Amino acid sequence: MTALDQLYVRCIGVYEFEAGRRLLLTRKGSGETAIYFYAEGTKLTHLLPISETALTTAHGETIRLEEAASAILLERDGHQQIGRRAHEYDEEQVLIVTEEGHTLAGCLLKPLTPAPHPAVLFCHLANVHERDYYRLYAQHLVKRGIAVLLYDKRGRGSSGGEALGSQIYELSEDADAVFRFLRQHPAVDPQRIGLWGMSNGGWVDLLVASKYPDVMWIINLSAAGVAPTRQELVRRLNVSRQAGATPDQLQFLASFWQLVFSFLTGAVWSEEVEAALTRLQQEPQWRALLQDTGGDWLLDTGIDEIKREYRGAWRDGGFDPIPLYAQLHCPILCLWGENDDVLPLEESVGNIRRALRSSDHSDWSIRTFPTADHLFYLAGGSMDSWSDGQAAADIHLPEEVFTIMADWAKARV
Repeated sequence: MTALDQLYVRCIGVYEFEAGRRLLLTRKGSGETAIYFYAEGTKLTHLLPISETALTTAHGETIRLEEAASAILLERDGHQQIGRRAHEYDEEQVLIVTEEGHTLAGCLLKPLTPAPHPAVLFCHLANVHERDYYRLYAQHLVKRGIAVLLYDKRGRGSSGGEALGSQIYELSEDADAVFRFLRQHPAVDPQRIGLWGMSNGGWVDLLVASKYPDVMWIINLSAAGVAPTRQELVRRLNVSRQAGATPDQLQFLASFWQLVFSFLTGAVWSEEVEAALTRLQQEPQWRALLQDTGGDWLLDTGIDEIKREYRGAWRDGGFDPIPLYAQLHCPILCLWGENDDVLPLEESVGNIRRALRSSDHSDWSIRTFPTADHLFYLAGGSMDSWSDGQAAADIHLPEEVFTIMADWAKARV
């Protein structure tokens, strides 16, 4: 952890300025790879470090951090404003030991209203492993009187153990331990605990909920209503399409990924898999098309090693979330952006809707948001451009995502 990151961690929180501005200072990731930003309403503004105590924005603002972490100094055009830390909730640092002996580090954000509180456990995106990014959503629930538990994934941030990414079953085991911790916490009403998941977390929370019939509710954002193999096929083809793949190349890649995914989830090796993989390894044009898919490792791994080591390696690739939706009877809210290119949107919405209808579920709601993507960023906003060493453009999200989510949750506690 860098000196700046150590100071920044202490300063994470909400700040209020005399002019009426309210900023949530937070980050994505941690340590040397952390991306710092503040949230103001539905706008996210990149903070680029310029020293061990200061960060700047593309708007010409400079934010200076103080060791006491009780205020921040915002400078722009020669003017200074002091933002003082707002006491909107109490924050308790927690450590949770799983049955496997891993220690998960997190924080419980508690409303200022009298305890015990209704509470919700947040389940992560596949590639956003640490807790602080999710404050963006958690703040809206805490304002409605709902405590929120955020934690770092196993082996990420301040949590111990071997690092996890998107492994659904292992992540659900850890989330189950955190859920049980919440049920025993004196500030939490054990009969009013909900689950919140985003993307990969929308698979994880279903497994946790399947163990506890008294789950208060589930909120899933950008959750795939298909198996990971189907979701990844769509995502990887979209990535290759954006990289310039032709229709013929996309057709070949679709067949290739289906063959490979079948093998990775347990099928025997076939001549078709070997022929397709040999072609990709021998023809150089495929590297650029696979570079950002997460599958380019196949180009640099020997075929014999793949055959020997990777059959069945994707243990949760065939995980089907739809039977779990059909079995649940707690209230469920599902939200998606209509520009989501990470999953098959219409297929996911249709599958989940049919599952809930078939089970005579009495309280479920589905909403989509025009021009929003998988992370609900509008108009092509992306944090990818925030890691190139320059202060980058703001990202905007639809206000309705937060208000619908928080109001729906509050009405059901």
